[in-house]
Amino acid sequence: MPSFCTIALDIGGTKIAYGLIPDSSPTTVLASGRIPTQPADSTAQQQVQLALRTALESAAAEGLQPVRVGIGAPGVVDTATGLVTYAGPTMAGWQGTDLYALVQQATGLPGIATNDVRALGLGEYTHGGHDGFSRVLFISIGTGLGGAVIDRRTLLDSPRATAGEFSELVAADVFGYAQRAETIASGSGLTIYYNDVAAGHVPNVGEITWRDLQPTDIRLEDVAANDEHFTKILQGNLTGLGRTLGAIVTAFDVDALIIGGGMAALGERVLTPIREGLTVGALAPNQSTPVVRANLGDNAPLIGAGVLATTNLD
Repeated sequence: MPSFCTIALDIGGTKIAYGLIPDSSPTTVLASGRIPTQPADSTAQQQVQLALRTALESAAAEGLQPVRVGIGAPGVVDTATGLVTYAGPTMAGWQGTDLYALVQQATGLPGIATNDVRALGLGEYTHGGHDGFSRVLFISIGTGLGGAVIDRRTLLDSPRATAGEFSELVAADVFGYAQRAETIASGSGLTIYYNDVAAGHVPNVGEITWRDLQPTDIRLEDVAANDEHFTKILQGNLTGLGRTLGAIVTAFDVDALIIGGGMAALGERVLTPIREGLTVGALAPNQSTPVVRANLGDNAPLIGAGVLATTNLD
């Protein structure tokens, strides 16, 4: 007799990851794969359905029976309706997508969806070794910046589905200018800062603002670990982010701040300035709040989509 499982999807701007999460092993991802999100000959919506059908068809070979679908998707995702109510310019035609209709058409199964970073945070909190914390603030510092507030394995209730959109917080950068948190601290933002500083645009130009990355921009992975400009920017910008997050930590009185996303791979070079900023920005009772790195790895978004589905659809 097949064992029950969840079809899990992690939808991104460039790829859709999919897999099967057995009910008996919620951190295991089977029959996983990836397909492009926006190929020239297909829409993102068609690719979502292709990923769903592929996962569904692979279940029998794994001895599994899918009974539900969990999705992490970019943009503002209304979990109650499955509608993407807001999406940025990187995914043309994504805003207005009815994810639950796509799930029904492709699989006939019940589905549930949330923002991709919210799913990532839920997976990390639930299965990333953070059992000692009842309420956490999760921040993902990757290409962009987002997060989640999770209380006892439940995402913070969000009437307009925007809880966790921390990109629009205001934080001080290395030069003392007030900026969007995503502009100063995301991987894209730090790349902009590094290239403008390395080119000698600061302090003559003054405030650095968001712009599209250019092919000529030096990528952070190509910057030496001891590069003077990068070290200064990383320390200054992330201290500013930490100070702002200290106020959020205080306001929500969380037990821990968990840092995930691609930039978290830098370890203490990221965590230390955030801790230092948090100590300044938080009230005294919250200044010792732990700042820890995410542990779950690359499958965290799929695992989180599985947690979302089993928690809400069973």
